[in-house]
Amino acid sequence: MTNMTNILNRAANTVEPPKQLPAGQYLFNVMSYADKDDQGNLLTSSGGHQKVDFLVQAIAPLEVDPAQMEGVNLPFRMRHSMVLTDNSLFRFRTFLEKHLGIQGENQTFVELLQQAAGRQFRGTVVHRSGTRPGDTNLYANISETFPAS
Repeated sequence: MTNMTNILNRAANTVEPPKQLPAGQYLFNVMSYADKDDQGNLLTSSGGHQKVDFLVQAIAPLEVDPAQMEGVNLPFRMRHSMVLTDNSLFRFRTFLEKHLGIQGENQTFVELLQQAAGRQFRGTVVHRSGTRPGDTNLYANISETFPAS
């Protein structure tokens, strides 16, 4: 267990950023999903569209430079967000049915989502720069997904 006194007594300038998940393709496991916040409000994107956030774990590198994996601790947790619009619903359906392998004729998206935990998929991780002024950080994002097998 972490001792908060020891953490808070460390010199702040000695703390290094955690190692990013290197760009490449990984096997991911879906841990959970959220379509509402803690107050029960629908999650929305910065553009005001409804979204679903999947909490996922990168559990194995598939197409990644092994030298870049040094110092990276797997499983590596991250979010995979999908914005829902009339134009993106087919992509969302493809992710649930084809990439996660959820089968269910005439099921609603809610019913499909309830089966997502524990499912695996392959995903490509890319790095994107922060968009806020002065933000020079790189952020790991899942840019595309595929079936696990």
